[in-house]
Amino acid sequence: MRDVDAATAEATLVQRWFTAWNRADPAALRELLHLPHVGLQGPRLLIRESERALRERPELSTDFPSLAEREGWHRSTLDAVATCQPSRDKLHHAVMFGRYTQNGARYADGEAIYVAVRRRLRWAFQLSSGTLRPVGFATTDDEAAVAAAGAVVEGWVAAHDRSGAVAVARLAHRPHVEIRGPSLRLRRDRPELVRHLADVKAGGWAHGGLVRVTVRQRSPRKVAFEAEVRGWRENGTPLPGESALYIVTERDGRWGMQASSVLHAP
Repeated sequence: MRDVDAATAEATLVQRWFTAWNRADPAALRELLHLPHVGLQGPRLLIRESERALRERPELSTDFPSLAEREGWHRSTLDAVATCQPSRDKLHHAVMFGRYTQNGARYADGEAIYVAVRRRLRWAFQLSSGTLRPVGFATTDDEAAVAAAGAVVEGWVAAHDRSGAVAVARLAHRPHVEIRGPSLRLRRDRPELVRHLADVKAGGWAHGGLVRVTVRQRSPRKVAFEAEVRGWRENGTPLPGESALYIVTERDGRWGMQASSVLHAP
């Protein structure tokens, strides 16, 4: 989407994505993605860094007739959109959607997170994270997952107050995906995570904490949080409050910070 203000992008990006999906239109879907693109299907991290790889991602390479045959899919509905952290160059979208058969029966409920950024006068999605479950499927595993993932978020913010490189490295899954402002950074190793700490401090963060945490996406192995964060500089002056996005996943039995989208916060 070429240069428009955040309010226009907020109103149209997600709707355009679902419209293109329902048309089974990979070219239109491609126009709504930035390269590199970060995808989280369930807890699995996929980073597409080339045009060829991007066109092979599930949304763009989906065989829609096979999807219809396998699932009975006919269309998807956009049920709700909550937009967080609106700014002139980045938006967070928390989405609820459904999948339907041709006879109108809803067979799956979905949750999705989209991070849209404006780069080179173009709005598109930098990160997408989806979960899907059959209608009526409930599990108590979600509550345990929310508790485990929430502890990671609390520890993550506390570790940055202490400039705790060891704790940050322990809490992060690698590569850690960081969208600071509109810029994507992939922290692939421990030295990169140390640089992440330096970047947080360079942005003015000395100490701070979580004011409010809202679950935006949940499953037994992935939880996404919108967190209201307050921070202060070394001289005691406050940083602007912000709504940060944290995506925490379970991998090999360990919960870790997989992705964050912030302005000043850790």
